[in-house]
Amino acid sequence: PGRREDHFDALVPGLGRRVTDRGNKSFVLVARYPLRPLNPSRRSLGTYGQITLDEARQKARDWLSLIQKGIDPAIEEERRRVTARVLQANTFEAVANAFLDRYAAKLAKAGEARAIVAKEFMPRWRARLVTEVTPRDAAEAIRAIAERGAPYQAYNAFGWLRRLYNWAINSGEHGVETSPVAKLSA
Repeated sequence: PGRREDHFDALVPGLGRRVTDRGNKSFVLVARYPLRPLNPSRRSLGTYGQITLDEARQKARDWLSLIQKGIDPAIEEERRRVTARVLQANTFEAVANAFLDRYAAKLAKAGEARAIVAKEFMPRWRARLVTEVTPRDAAEAIRAIAERGAPYQAYNAFGWLRRLYNWAINSGEHGVETSPVAKLSA
């Protein structure tokens, strides 16, 4: 009871498979990590079965490469997760929903704003980063509304898109620094 065995890989130095007394198996990497370089320590790469031996070897090589550069792999993985969360939070859909809930909901024409943004812009740019929408994209979206015989709707859509981007810039939360409609005219 309480006994653990490590079986080390012949190809990647420091990579091992740890087996506990209860039969749990996981891949580990034993190395001198940058935050504690004096003594080697063991960190889990993943559970056996959830990742394969080849995936564990590749991850161990990646971690060893980071360690060589003086970067702690755990910190780097957390930075990547945070970056992914930030990117996900800054999609056009997320920013538009925040705009509609926090700003437009208080306005007299909240229903109009929600209808225009949801119908005209969300289908086009839903998963794109809000910062990736270009003036050309905005102009094409507005032009498409006007060409289907709704010039007043196009004018209103332009206004709501301008408000959305101005709100995003002023909120400072979504990384928006410029508006794609700033230099366009209605």
